[in-house]
Amino acid sequence: MDADEIKYRIDEFLQNKALVAGAVLAIIVIIAAAFIFLLPPAQQNATLNVKVFDESQRPVENATVSIEEIGASALTNSNGAAKLDVVLGKTYSLHIEKLGYKSQDPEVTVDEASLDEEYTLEARGLMPTSQTIRFQDLSGRSLAGKLLKVELSCSNDSVSFPEGQRGKNTTEGQVNFTPPEGCGVIEIKVNGAGFSETSTAVYGDDIVKLASLESAKGTLKLTVNGGEDLPSTIKVKVYDETGSLVSAEELGYGNLASMALPVGTYYAVVSDDEGDYGSEELRGIEIKEKEFTEESVTISRQLKMRLAVKGREKGSNSAIEGA
Repeated sequence: MDADEIKYRIDEFLQNKALVAGAVLAIIVIIAAAFIFLLPPAQQNATLNVKVFDESQRPVENATVSIEEIGASALTNSNGAAKLDVVLGKTYSLHIEKLGYKSQDPEVTVDEASLDEEYTLEARGLMPTSQTIRFQDLSGRSLAGKLLKVELSCSNDSVSFPEGQRGKNTTEGQVNFTPPEGCGVIEIKVNGAGFSETSTAVYGDDIVKLASLESAKGTLKLTVNGGEDLPSTIKVKVYDETGSLVSAEELGYGNLASMALPVGTYYAVVSDDEGDYGSEELRGIEIKEKEFTEESVTISRQLKMRLAVKGREKGSNSAIEGA
């Protein structure tokens, strides 16, 4: 085989190889294009804005709005509004519920990127039973001894409480009543000196918490004497004139308890949780606005001893067992 023939065969081989590579590349491009074409379109996120009202078109707070199939859930705010993240173009089954109302299960199709929907919940016709509503501050302390004005109303505007129950004053920290038949959800409004007015719905025996208004404060600095390094088991508790606990602190550096208190008159009790020291009470503590009130109290270590007594017979002076 001469040189020309060898060259010819090499050129032929390279041409065939190029044709095969081109065919393979073409097949790959066709498969990739088909795969891209067959992919589902990308999902577009959307927001479902739900508002929930009662029959009087008042916002329903703390109603649960959920879509079970996607595990989405939200509580309505004070305006009755809740938001859920959904997918544009999808149809969902909503579930809306709150104690005291009949639940709803509407279907909604999300055809907008931000879709607004409104729903009305119907109050359940509960049989009237005696109810007790207790009032507390935000820390959970009873407001017994505080004068509170309480007003009661029904979500059903055609039904109202009897005149004697509709509005009342109480210093007992609670009110008792039996709602009229067909009342629906009971609405209660409470206000008192030093507290923000609170309006809410109540269900059965319930607790209503009132927030204290911002008041002028001063600082009590109470030094406890009784040793250089008193144990952390010693506590300082401060009470107001009604006997309600206002603040409690452990001793800090230098046997000092420091606490900010509203302007007023207080008394403090210093005690040891372990019982190694006696307790002391300090009355007539006056707290003035933006001033430091410095007080001190002395506590003493309690004497602990063990007393052993033996009985003996008169005359023989022998010990009596089991005496």
